Amino acid sequence: MDMPSSDEPCVLADVSLSVASVVSEEIVELSTFYANVFDLNELAELRTDVFRGLDLGGVVLGFSPPIVYELLKIDAWADAWHQAVPDVRGFLCR
Repeated sequence: MDMPSSDEPCVLADVSLSVASVVSEEIVELSTFYANVFDLNELAELRTDVFRGLDLGGVVLGFSPPIVYELLKIDAWADAWHQAVPDVRGFLCR
């Protein structure tokens, strides 16, 4: 498959989101803040020492501490927040 040029429209097929994650040292405080501000329920069945999840009506807003990079063996992503996002159109577009 040829990668579309950046000016061609991108058509995504059947894309959905089930979890959006935030990495923070303060997962309890941050998840409590979002729960209070947006009146969200915690998904207590998902609670662990390294995870808190809030129900966004079909999407879980998750909070984990930075140790998850190591636990999930994705250490290379630990500093990715300040790096340029690669062009993924070749993977996502058809």
